[in-house]
Amino acid sequence: MSWILIALISISLLFFFFLGIKERLKLSICPLCLAVSGTWAVLLVLYLGWSMGNPILLGVLMGQSVLGLVSLAEKKAPHSIALFRLPLLLTLTFLAVALILGEFHLSAGIFVLGIWVVFGILWVKRSESARSFVLSIISCCKDW
Repeated sequence: MSWILIALISISLLFFFFLGIKERLKLSICPLCLAVSGTWAVLLVLYLGWSMGNPILLGVLMGQSVLGLVSLAEKKAPHSIALFRLPLLLTLTFLAVALILGEFHLSAGIFVLGIWVVFGILWVKRSESARSFVLSIISCCKDW
């Protein structure tokens, strides 16, 4: 059986399992997010522990979780901090790749940290000259 088929079956079964738990226990969880995350978590353990699996498939599934977390943060966080969408996305991507590779690349970590610093400065300095740039970053995904 192929790894993609295993992943698709796992996501489907876990989705219905978590959907049942959500309805019965009245929890505010996303069954799809849990199904995808649960699948890549098991596949990651198999890959790192026993060299079983496919790192590309892991990357795709983890990427789905990364984007889901960024979307969740965007919905739950105040609009005023939407500026930090890119740093959050880059941080989660960096961490996902580090999990798959089992190593942290210092240069990439420094870059991500630098992005946080730049966006932090933009946040603090929200002057009139930078205001239009900050607003364009905040509304980047809304005006397309």
